[in-house]
Amino acid sequence: MYELRNKTKYALASSAEIVSPGFFVVYQNEIMRLFDTKSSIESIVAGFGQSFIDYTKKTFAENDVYCSATLGLIKLSEMDNLAATIKASLIGDSINDSKLTVDGIQQFDRPLKLISSSSQQKSRFFDLDHVMEHLLPPSQYTLFNAQMNKTVVWKANTKRFLLGDFSNSQPNYSSYDGFFINRHCGLTTYIKRDAYPALNVAYENSSWFQAIKP
Repeated sequence: MYELRNKTKYALASSAEIVSPGFFVVYQNEIMRLFDTKSSIESIVAGFGQSFIDYTKKTFAENDVYCSATLGLIKLSEMDNLAATIKASLIGDSINDSKLTVDGIQQFDRPLKLISSSSQQKSRFFDLDHVMEHLLPPSQYTLFNAQMNKTVVWKANTKRFLLGDFSNSQPNYSSYDGFFINRHCGLTTYIKRDAYPALNVAYENSSWFQAIKP
């Protein structure tokens, strides 16, 4: 999102994967919403996104593996302010797994299914707000959260992601490496981890890291 901040005003994006068939199921009834010239961009795109979330929740039971969706509407003109707020809040710290109990932070990827090397089957994408809440004292987190709410102007999600139930109604974690969605701010972040030296280097070379680094 930071890379796109000077390219477009808003982005409708998903923290997790978008499950097939994606938006195809709502295009027929909702595509004309995007041609509305009288309403604000925020209300138009948020309405389109909400139609997808509503369809998913209406079509599939909460414990159905296909009841899986996350969407956020990001106001990209606020990304520089978000980066500046994070840089000021970190006060010389960096976001890495030596400072965080990573297993306690909301993940949005499925490493056991998507990464072949068992030594690297660790999550890479985490809820940004949840990360900052773990890193910051309450007063600084409050300032960060205020800026986050200016940056992500709408968000919605299901309660689970690719996590169906067995016949005994117990969550099935193994079939898809799914997860519960307990936190969802609309933006994710990478956390530097010893398991991913190449990704750490790539992350450090990104413009986002350069903007927030101590």
